[in-house]
Amino acid sequence: MLITKAALFSDPSRTSLRFSLYFRGAKLTGIDPTKYRPADGLRYLPHEIRPILIYMSDLPVRHYDFAVKDPTSRLWDKASWLWATTEFFDYANPRRRDNWNQVFGYQTPYDGSIVEQKYALLARGLANTVLANIEAMHMVNGVLVSSWSIKDGPGSSVETSDLSLSIVALANYAQNMDLEPERQNRARELIRKQADFLLRVAANDGTYTQRYRVPDGAASGKRDMTSQAFAIRALLVAYNVTGDSRYLDGARKTSGTWNRDFWDPDAWLYRNEPGIDKVVYTPKDVAAALAALREMALIDRDAKLIERFKRFFVQSVDASGMMQSEDIYTGENLDEVRAGNPDTDGDGIPFLSKGDGRHGIDSVFASRVEFDLSKHPSRPNVKAQEVRPLPTTGEEIFNANCAICHGLGGVGNEGPTLIENPFVQLTGREGVIATVTTGRLSVGMPSWGGILTKEEIGKVVDYIRALRKEGTQARQMR
Repeated sequence: MLITKAALFSDPSRTSLRFSLYFRGAKLTGIDPTKYRPADGLRYLPHEIRPILIYMSDLPVRHYDFAVKDPTSRLWDKASWLWATTEFFDYANPRRRDNWNQVFGYQTPYDGSIVEQKYALLARGLANTVLANIEAMHMVNGVLVSSWSIKDGPGSSVETSDLSLSIVALANYAQNMDLEPERQNRARELIRKQADFLLRVAANDGTYTQRYRVPDGAASGKRDMTSQAFAIRALLVAYNVTGDSRYLDGARKTSGTWNRDFWDPDAWLYRNEPGIDKVVYTPKDVAAALAALREMALIDRDAKLIERFKRFFVQSVDASGMMQSEDIYTGENLDEVRAGNPDTDGDGIPFLSKGDGRHGIDSVFASRVEFDLSKHPSRPNVKAQEVRPLPTTGEEIFNANCAICHGLGGVGNEGPTLIENPFVQLTGREGVIATVTTGRLSVGMPSWGGILTKEEIGKVVDYIRALRKEGTQARQMR
């Protein structure tokens, strides 16, 4: 973030002479986030920046400077920056009393912290700068658009995926930026306007196409699986922020059509388009579908959607080969790996050092995977969950609601292990209850306050705080 603040903002009013071959109309410069106002001259993060490297004889390659490769501004980029900076501020905010106060503090190092408060303030400034630029560069009649260029200014359309990510990022701002109450309210207002636009452009059956013209809402592109998933996610976030039931109703309508027309119950996959057997997924497609399934299942407490979430994950991520490897946080047991087992959880995904290549492969995702549903891809023989009585103990409530991410017994799955988890142990009972109640949407943890009762959340927190590694005894919590 320090490099970003100091050197990576594009100034469209100035051009570079020294590196004119690399630039296309803009010069990179620094910025003071505390004083930035778009009306005084735009400074923004361009879509693509390339490093300028120096090659000298047999000396190591050295980085010399940066240059703008693509000077346009993209809404997806801006939303990603807003999400990241507001999440960093939340972790670094010393006003939030949690175990991160041991890292970020008011008077480093005298209060026991190790990272100075200025980094939290830097994240705050960058978040405010990005939010200001979103409004100044990507807004047409109150609706966000996907692109901006030096020559033409704001574009005339918005991708459904861009609008969805923007709503998620704005919700993170509204939740985390407690030092900016006026801007928090503005973020909520923007969320409502974008969600209203989504409701206005939806088809009669609740479905969405890939993009819409702004402001009239004329549709273009395909009615694809990913656009439905992004729209569901965005509407549910808008509902969580505003409490407006119209957004929940809209999400339910879209989800109903999506699961009816796109889901293949034999293959455990969503078709890209209804009736098309060739299915191609990127990590973005899979993430959008999983997020929509998760959020819809959590709000409606729908056991069928939870089962569909698990089946889709197994088929699209595990069985497809999309996930190249994994580590202890997603299922592998390090002791068993050291003993010679490359895939200790038996999901077909090897441990980091046991993957393809001489030294294995990082836990990255393949750029795309393909399926032919006319041949019905093979799938594990996993039986559907039986309907069981409502859980009452902390362990039962955890297994019914939390184990899908954190694993049975808190061993970890998509979410981190909770067994002797430092955050759980150091934050204190009330702090963990607050986190479970409000959630951390930016890292994929939903709010459970409207789903579980206070008593149920308390039972879950008591259960996870008592989890210990095998062979150790639980200590008394205070």
